[in-house]
Amino acid sequence: MGTATDQPALLTRGLSVVGGTARAPNPYERFLLDPFVRGNLTLDRVLAPMESKQYEQVRRL
Repeated sequence: MGTATDQPALLTRGLSVVGGTARAPNPYERFLLDPFVRGNLTLDRVLAPMESKQYEQVRRL
């Protein structure tokens, strides 16, 4: 996926491709991804809540 410094730019590009489709992140996922895109969080810090059981409960609502 490129270097750590390339990842936010790659994610931004990917989000622009899926925007407006069923693959677009839901508001909670976007809330978690935005700090990564801004460079405030690492990808690991973003993925941890998305992979948790609590997230699965939120996602089902």
